[in-house]
Amino acid sequence: MLKRLMLSIAVLLGVFYASNAPSHAFASTVGAPPSSQSNENTDDALPLDTPLVFRGFDYNNNFLGYLGLTSSFYWNYLYMDTYEEMYLEDAGHGKYFLRAGKPSWEAYDYVTISSRGYLYLDTKEHAEAFTITSENDPVNPGHKLYDIFDSKFRGVGVYGRYVTIGGRTVPIFWQIIPQL
Repeated sequence: MLKRLMLSIAVLLGVFYASNAPSHAFASTVGAPPSSQSNENTDDALPLDTPLVFRGFDYNNNFLGYLGLTSSFYWNYLYMDTYEEMYLEDAGHGKYFLRAGKPSWEAYDYVTISSRGYLYLDTKEHAEAFTITSENDPVNPGHKLYDIFDSKFRGVGVYGRYVTIGGRTVPIFWQIIPQL
C-alpha cells in the first residue's frame, strides 16, 4: 500500500514536470523491482505511431505474456495472450492513447476502461489518455520497462489473464518492443 502511495506521488510530480515535453516518457525510480537500480533518463522518446508488441512482467521479472485481444459479443478486451500489434498515439500533455492495430470493428481501436476496470477497445471519444513512465530493465541492459497509469494514477496490470486497472489488479511492468 505504501509503495503504491509513493508511486502515485512520484507519478504526480513526474506529470507536473513532463507537461512541457509531451512526446517524451519520464523516468520514475519508485516501484522498480527490488533488485534493480534505475537510472533516470528523460531523453528516450516513446515510439509513436509504430507497430509495437507489449510484453508483461511481474515485479519479480517473471514473464506473464503478451498483450492481446479476446472478443466478447460486444467488445474486444485486452488479454494476456499471443501478441497483438498495438500503437502509441500522443494525446498531449505527456499522455498517450493506446491503439489496437487490428481491431475487430472499424473505428473501435482505442483502449478505454470499463466501469469494472477491464481494458477494452472503443472509439477515440471514449479513449483513456495514459501516463507512461520508463525505467531501465535490470535483466536486459539497454532495454526499458514501462509503467502505464490511467488518469487517476492507477497502474495497468492484470486480473487473471485480463488486463485491468483498479481493485484486484496485480501490478506489472511492460516491455514495449517495436515490431519489425
